[in-house]
Amino acid sequence: MADIFIYLLKLYIQSSFDITISVYSKDGTFDGYETSTSGWTKVLTVNIDGKGGRTATYLPSFSSPPSFSSGSTRSFLIKASSNVIF
Repeated sequence: MADIFIYLLKLYIQSSFDITISVYSKDGTFDGYETSTSGWTKVLTVNIDGKGGRTATYLPSFSSPPSFSSGSTRSFLIKASSNVIF
C-alpha cells in the first residue's frame, strides 16, 4: 500500500490580524492527548494573517511532510495564539 503525505492544511480563521499558528502531529489517535502538546511533535509554526471566517487561510507547505501508511491513523493538533479558529 502507498504512503500518504500531508503537504499543507487550510484553516478558517475568524480574524484578519496577525496570529501565531502551531501545528503538531502524532501517530495514532488523539484520544487522551486533546488538552496537551505532550506526546506530539511540532511540525510547523507560522505567523499568519487570517482572511476572516468565510475564506480559507492556507498554511505554508510543510518542509518535511508528515506521512503515514495507508490504513494507519495520524492525528493533528492546531493551536493559535488567540481563540480565532473555526
